[in-house]
Amino acid sequence: MKKLLFFILGFFLLLSPLALSHAQSAEEPEYILNIETSYSFGMFLARFMLEQFDMPYMLYNYESFRQGFEDFNEGRETRISFERAMENIDAVVELINESERIAMQAEGELNRERGAVFLAQNGLRPNVITTASGLQIELIREGSGDYPNIDDVVTVHYHGTLIDGRVFDSSYQYGEPITFPLDRVIAGWTEGMRMLREGSKAILYVPSDLAYGEMSMGIISPNSVLVFEIDFLEIVR
Repeated sequence: MKKLLFFILGFFLLLSPLALSHAQSAEEPEYILNIETSYSFGMFLARFMLEQFDMPYMLYNYESFRQGFEDFNEGRETRISFERAMENIDAVVELINESERIAMQAEGELNRERGAVFLAQNGLRPNVITTASGLQIELIREGSGDYPNIDDVVTVHYHGTLIDGRVFDSSYQYGEPITFPLDRVIAGWTEGMRMLREGSKAILYVPSDLAYGEMSMGIISPNSVLVFEIDFLEIVR
C-alpha cells in the first residue's frame, strides 16, 4: 500500500500543466483532470489490481464500478458501507484462491503421474543408478577427490530443468558457481552430492518428495520431478 501511495504522489508531481487546471470555485475539487489523465488513472487502477493483488481479469459491471468510485471519491453517501464493500471483495478473493487451489491440485496430480512414468523409464537406462529413496544418478565424469560429508560446504556449477526441458535455475546464467552447505539444500541434493567425488560431473533426477513436494516455486509446480546437471568443483576447506 505504501508503494501505491508513493506512486500516486509521484504521478501527481509529474503531471504537466496541460493535464491539470485549477478550479475557480471553492466548492469544486482542487484539481480537474482532463480526459486523457482521467483515463490514465483508470488504466493504473486496473493494472494495480491485476499485478499487485495478483487478481485475474474480471468482467465488472462497469456502471456500478464507476458509480462506486465516483460516490466515494466525491464524499457522497455510498450505497453500502465500506465494511460491506470489503466483505464483498474478500468473498471474490476467496473464490479466486479456491479456484487456483483446485487447479494447482489437479496440476500436481498430473505432475505426479508424469513424473512416475519419467522416472520408471529413465531408471531402465544402464548408466542410471536408482537409490533406495528413489533418487536417480547418472555419472558423466568420475572425480578423483573425496566424498563430501553431511556438514561440508561445497562449490558447484549446476543447471536445473523440469522433465520437459524448461530451465528454472542455473548458476551458468549468473556467470559463477554457487557455494552452499550440504545440510541446507533439498534432500535430493544432500543425498546425491554425498555419492559424488570431488571433481565429478553428474545428473541428478530428483523425485518431487526429495525436492519441493507439493509446493509451487515459480515455474516449478507441485509434485515436479527436477533434473540437475552438476559439476562438482570442490569441497570448501
